[in-house]
Formats: sequence, structure tokens, C-alpha cells
Amino acid sequence: MVNQPSERVFASLSNLSNLMDKLPEEHRDKVRGDNDTLIIQMQGMELGIRVAERTPYSCVRYEPFGAQTLIPFTVWMHIGEGEAGASTLQIELHAELNMMMKMMIGPKLEEGVDMITEKLAEGMNGEVR
Repeated sequence: MVNQPSERVFASLSNLSNLMDKLPEEHRDKVRGDNDTLIIQMQGMELGIRVAERTPYSCVRYEPFGAQTLIPFTVWMHIGEGEAGASTLQIELHAELNMMMKMMIGPKLEEGVDMITEKLAEGMNGEVR
């Protein structure tokens, strides 16, 4: 649950520069981008994502871009109306993994998506941990 109206959650998630502003200072030099794209440097590689679709106040879809995309994926951020001006946030990840990769990293991807959902909600609620 996010203690923000869906319009505000959508505005935050549909503009990737908003996400860059929320990064801890020690990670900001590893990320660059604009409203529609984000490039993250990690372990000697660059991972690029871009906003592929915006459905006002309900969904933002991200896709990879750039030459170093190792695993094709799509991420949907589903935003729903909650109670008393709050919203719900659900992250859906689709990754094209072969059976071996699915067995090796599938559970870690699920944990990562759960952690990102939790951290996004905490950040939007103003919680610091």
C-alpha cells in the first residue's frame, strides 16, 4: 500500500528522472538518464531501461534498451486505487529465461521484485530504513 493517490504514484514512476533523484548519494554516479530512459552501470556492464508505455494513473511498462541486454524482459508497474487516497502497487516481471536460467535465477528475480516493490512503497510513503 502506498499512502499517495494513484496520480502521484503514476507521475513518480512514469518519469525515470524522479527515480534517479531518490537514489542514495553513493549510487548516483552509476546511473544516468532522463524522463524516458535510465542507464545503470554495474559489474562492468550497462543495463538500460526505457519507458515503453504509459497508461495514465494505472500502469507504466518498461523495456530494456541498449547493446548489453543479456535477458529480454518487460516490467509492468500496476497502480490501483486503495482506500482513503492511498494506492496499491504491483510489479510484474516477464523475463525470457531458458529452463536452466529459470531454475538458477528465477527465485532470486522474484525476491528482487518483492524487495523493489517494498522499497518503492517505503520511499513513496516517506519511510527511511
